[in-house]
Amino acid sequence: MLENSISIESKDIKNHINIDVHNLRDTEQGILNYMLLSSTNFLEIKDKLIEDDFTFLIHKLIFKHLVILEEMFLADDFKGVKDLNTKLEIFADILNERENVKIASTLDILSQAPSMYIKSDLEIINANSMEKEIAMISGNIANSVTIDTKDGTTWLNFMDGRLISVGTTNIAKLPAEVYDNFDAMLNSLSTLDLQNGENEASMIFYGDPENPDGIESFYLKKDVAELKWFDDICQWADKYDLDEDIFPRNREKLKDLFKLDISNKGIAELPKDIGKLSNLRILFLDNNNIKELPDEIYQLKSLIFLSFLENEISFISPDINDLEGLLMFGACHNNITQLPMSFYSLTKLKTLCLHGNKITMLPNELGNLSSLTSLTISNNDMKELPQSISRLEKLESLDIENTQIKDIPIELIKHKNLNALSMNDDLLPFIAKNIEYLDVDTINLSASYFQESSSIIQELNLEINTEKWIEDRDKKDNGCVKFLTYEKEESIE
Repeated sequence: MLENSISIESKDIKNHINIDVHNLRDTEQGILNYMLLSSTNFLEIKDKLIEDDFTFLIHKLIFKHLVILEEMFLADDFKGVKDLNTKLEIFADILNERENVKIASTLDILSQAPSMYIKSDLEIINANSMEKEIAMISGNIANSVTIDTKDGTTWLNFMDGRLISVGTTNIAKLPAEVYDNFDAMLNSLSTLDLQNGENEASMIFYGDPENPDGIESFYLKKDVAELKWFDDICQWADKYDLDEDIFPRNREKLKDLFKLDISNKGIAELPKDIGKLSNLRILFLDNNNIKELPDEIYQLKSLIFLSFLENEISFISPDINDLEGLLMFGACHNNITQLPMSFYSLTKLKTLCLHGNKITMLPNELGNLSSLTSLTISNNDMKELPQSISRLEKLESLDIENTQIKDIPIELIKHKNLNALSMNDDLLPFIAKNIEYLDVDTINLSASYFQESSSIIQELNLEINTEKWIEDRDKKDNGCVKFLTYEKEESIE
């Protein structure tokens, strides 16, 4: 932490041309996109610039690989926008593989407006490049600055006070404190309030800490409260030894995370900061020791797949309806007694797995889950199904084995989409009488007390399948049968 007694005094700016770094970013991007307008433009820029003329590291990499892949870009003389877009997608994929540059970042940069004043823009780049070269040759003092904000991290390297290179995780949102010379940057930083907790700073000195000229590196963290979540969530990940391939220790990568599978990790609690992973769409929490889901999990508006099988969760918050895009909810083998009424407003939900909980009834609102195709409520102490289940016309699979359910609404059996039904033996006579309505061709007897020779089984006139389909630990004293559509694999001759 920067001591309050240390001050950064204003100094005379070294004598060189001043360039607005934000404008320099736009100029470099404009030149790169000018290259893509035609083969003539491509060759013109290739002949007039080299990669070291660019100050932004990502622009340097893009230019370098544009030149390496010149043949691809000059082919067909850029015929049509569609052709160019295809080449750019291939190019972005190559850059991602070779240099670990995000595909989205490359495509975003190469979608910006091309330079309209190429002569003056080239003059800016060349003049800046010349000053950088002079500084690199004659300079003997190197300084570095790191600025960490809620938008990303930016790294700046200076030589003899001159900005040499810029690396950033968010090129579209550079910090306002970024300048093209070290002294000017320190002057801007000197106005920051370091006592209100919103900003933190630290320095490494060459020698005398009272002499600002001796600063080797300067680190500034802005919006500290906004950044604390990352430190906290990384500490949580370290606690459970989550590998970086599973849980990246990079703020931007975490925010971009699409899928997170942290099953079988002995996790006892989830961090509240999980709500910061705003792009998360698939979340696996299976086989852990989690007792509750933090309220912040319902902030994951992009989530479509949530599975926490084999945990100790007993309560689902009414805020579950905030996950309005949810397609799959897997909660088997927990301690859930009921779902909140708000759950039944999830009209996009396709799969609901509640096997092995402590549910005694489902409300009539179940019928509101109009997109449901699979419902598993086996191994619960339920006695009946709500009549509204008949409204689930898209339902393809229903598992109610190892329950006390004695009846199934005949309207549900008549739905043409229903092609898999798992149930207790005592429902078999009812199904046998109405088998004409059920679109199945196979009956699985592996967990049933009925024998193949039984008159009821014979009258069904279905193919018999005795392959195991129910876990031994879930098997109760009442036998179970399963009707299903059996898809045979085609033989290979």
